[in-house]
Amino acid sequence: FFFFFFTREASPSFISRRFAEEGLEVGLAISLHEADDVARSAIMPVNRRYDLDELIGACHYYVERSGRRLTFEWALIAGRNDDAATARRLGKLLRGLKCHVNLIPLNPTQVCNLGQSRATSGNLG
Repeated sequence: FFFFFFTREASPSFISRRFAEEGLEVGLAISLHEADDVARSAIMPVNRRYDLDELIGACHYYVERSGRRLTFEWALIAGRNDDAATARRLGKLLRGLKCHVNLIPLNPTQVCNLGQSRATSGNLG
């Protein structure tokens, strides 16, 4: 068996059409990184075009149609998305969805002014 995950800033129509309806046998990982539209739009411009309601709706459709579990990518960013309140918002957003969240320590770069979180998967907040 091989496991292949396709990661992208997914458009809801792409998730619905390409992955759910065509029955592609791959895992799907979606870059999420924030649990509300205002915060997500600030770091992911794609959210201005496809808001979280539309994205999560397509994710529910994908899971119902395919029976597969989704993976959400979540880069831990210091002071932005690494606190307990954000974790609760994330839990509420994903409630009832067959998925898991991959917590990724942010690797700071000279291009990006976001800081590396001190939180770990067992210590959000």
